[in-house]
Amino acid sequence: MALSSLATLCSSPPVSAVRDSPAVSNLNGLSPVADDAAAPSAFLRSGGGGGDLKEIKQLHCRVAKKGPTHNNELIAKCAEVGTPESLDYALKVFEGWKEDECVAGSLFVCNSLIRACSFAGLGERAILVFVRMLEMGVMPDKYTFPFLLSACTKVSWFREGVQVHGAIVKMGFAGDMFVANTLIHFHFECGDVVDGRRLFDKMPERNVVSWTSLICGYSRRDCPKEAVSLFFDMVEAGAVPNSVTMVCVIAACAKLQDLKLGERVHSYIGNLDIEPNGHMVSALVDMYMKCGAFVTAKRIFDCCVERNLVLYNTIMSHYVKRGMAREALAVLDEMLEQGPQPDRVTMLSAISASAALNELFFGKACHGYILRNGLQEKDDNINNAMIDMYMKCGESGLACTIFNSMSNKTVVSWNSLLAGYVKIGDVRSTREIFDEMPERDLVSWNIMIGGLVQESLFEEAIEFFRMMQREGIKADKVTIVSVASACGNLGSLGLAKWIYHYTEENVIERDMLLDTAFVDMFGRCGDPKMAVQIFEKMEKRDVSSWTAIICAMATEGNGKQALELFKEMLTQGVEPDDVTFVGLLTACSHSGLVEQGRRLFQSMEEVYGISPKVVHYGCVVDLLGRAGLLEEALDFIKSMPIEPNDIIWGSLLSSCRTHKNVEIAAYAANRSPELTSDRTGIPVVLSNIYASEGKWSEVAKVRLKMKERGMHKVPGSSSTEVNGVVHQFSSGDESHPEMSRIAQMLDEINCKLRDAGHVPDLRNVLLDVDDHEKKFLLSRHSEKLAIAYTLISTGQKMPVRVVKNLRTCSDCHTYAKLVSKVYDREISIRDNNRFHFFKEGFCSCGDFW
Repeated sequence: MALSSLATLCSSPPVSAVRDSPAVSNLNGLSPVADDAAAPSAFLRSGGGGGDLKEIKQLHCRVAKKGPTHNNELIAKCAEVGTPESLDYALKVFEGWKEDECVAGSLFVCNSLIRACSFAGLGERAILVFVRMLEMGVMPDKYTFPFLLSACTKVSWFREGVQVHGAIVKMGFAGDMFVANTLIHFHFECGDVVDGRRLFDKMPERNVVSWTSLICGYSRRDCPKEAVSLFFDMVEAGAVPNSVTMVCVIAACAKLQDLKLGERVHSYIGNLDIEPNGHMVSALVDMYMKCGAFVTAKRIFDCCVERNLVLYNTIMSHYVKRGMAREALAVLDEMLEQGPQPDRVTMLSAISASAALNELFFGKACHGYILRNGLQEKDDNINNAMIDMYMKCGESGLACTIFNSMSNKTVVSWNSLLAGYVKIGDVRSTREIFDEMPERDLVSWNIMIGGLVQESLFEEAIEFFRMMQREGIKADKVTIVSVASACGNLGSLGLAKWIYHYTEENVIERDMLLDTAFVDMFGRCGDPKMAVQIFEKMEKRDVSSWTAIICAMATEGNGKQALELFKEMLTQGVEPDDVTFVGLLTACSHSGLVEQGRRLFQSMEEVYGISPKVVHYGCVVDLLGRAGLLEEALDFIKSMPIEPNDIIWGSLLSSCRTHKNVEIAAYAANRSPELTSDRTGIPVVLSNIYASEGKWSEVAKVRLKMKERGMHKVPGSSSTEVNGVVHQFSSGDESHPEMSRIAQMLDEINCKLRDAGHVPDLRNVLLDVDDHEKKFLLSRHSEKLAIAYTLISTGQKMPVRVVKNLRTCSDCHTYAKLVSKVYDREISIRDNNRFHFFKEGFCSCGDFW
């Protein structure tokens, strides 16, 4: 942004405020009265125009000297000035009128006063003038009723407007086109679409105002299809639309977000030789923006010579909504240099853009402009936007200052502060604010649940969802997307099914985002069939949807199906993104599809223009390492254009453990940044590799270094869900209340598996103890404890589902295969790499993981 523009923003003059109007009482009865002449006063014919309250008081003095019959001149003058003060003055004089003082021109004066009150937004006073006018015996004419109906419309007095409608029919004005057009407008604006359309259909003759009233009415009442259809009927009937018609029908196209229809309507502007005005240009820009045609919208904006405030605000707000914050500030830059002065709407967009870009300096400049011009007064939206901006820019103190200074803290204000603390990851403060809130709505709960998911506090997120239900708050699709993510990360299939059924039972609107979340959830929870079922029923799919189902196949280890889905995705014209390739490469890695994985990685940049990130290089290292191509994997790492991180080296190290290559393992471990950090992953894997090869002196060295740095190995843990309750087990831990029964079950399983020919693989015990101790420790691995507990706690044929935090060892893998055969149970284990589905003695991974 130019410095001159920023200076303008920081030093512009204050903007004046407009005073609100007070309310008055209801309209009483209506009845037909006698005729009265209507002639304009001599004063108005002389063309006064303008004036202030001081002039009006001087005029009042002159009129008083002439006598009460000249009060109509004073009232007409006050009505012409049209300020709240002048209208108050006029109403006082008018209320003092006596019936015997009525003179020629009194109907004109009454109409002027009703019209002035209506235009000033004082609808209640306009109706009172009409009632007083009837009491004095002044009969309304065809000009009275449109002004009166306009007043009823502005204050949404439907019942009183219907009474006026009745008077119109009784007095014989229903056939007047001007009156009928106003009636149509009144009924539509008050939500009475049926009677508004009935009035239109009964009109013997219609003009452009009749058609426009109906089209605008349908457009504003969220009936955009009817509005556009009427527009084409209007053109076919030979009526020529005006600029107001075009603005309304363009707005209807914007609501439909139908670009082709919008372009067709746009073409009529040129065909009908209508000169585009500022309102029409703003409507076109709004329509094209909502339809995603940003280039066209910007071209129309650039071609408009006289750009008004509405036009600037329209394009800025759309840029912000579409995540184009820099473009929004560029428009503001131009506006400050040569456009109109920014208002509240402008500054809302500017603050939101500053928040999106973390532009603290510019956000503070906007704040200063708002304070100097009084734009924050009685405007919660401005204050809430500034709270959001400061929180996103890391200035929680300033955000709290604004919040504390607000006299009217609405639930939206609290939510703005809540969302800010979620954004910066301060869970403690977020919870404190949530507990302090005097009122919480659905948005509050969604922010809290989404924040917990963001911080990987998945169990807490589920608990908050249960609390939300207990308080009677019905979830929406935003809630379910967050909860589905929590379920997926927990791997709890029972919980996932419950969430899915909750959505169906409560008829929560399903869209592409929610269905994609469900596909991801069931894929992570080990039910790929359900994930595929939901995916196949989706009417619309974007790249995220395809990526979710590909990743579901990858987690299952079904690489061939993942590649088939990728081909279908390309056939349907959906371009992959970098996340798609993570799923594809993972699928190839878990299925041993080395050549296919190589080709996919090569195609990323060559075919799709996607530059590989470190995660993609890690997938290739994993692909080669799992296949035993350790030398090639090491060469690949050395040729990487970016610095390999601990994940890359950790992947190679894991493969070295699988294929028992101590030399490359030591090389990888010594080059990993994690070896000198406080993280335990690489040292633990290296220690385990040495232990599996019986190199206990090397194990001791690694573990001594870990101890010196205060590092501790993360213990293996597994969980299983039984009757809706999640039970957690740690390797070697015997604290579970059912441990005696679990131990008995373990002994039974070991006997049956021994009879089936199972020999424990003691290499998985990474401690220097005798074989007897190794067998005992091996029998107490966390997934074995979880399997045993599920077997004693569930009925026959019931599936066993286990979630483990680490990679499952080879002995536990063989153990699960044999248990599935001996006990005729389907077993699924989700470790930190993938799902293993065991059935009848076989695993879905084909013993390749």
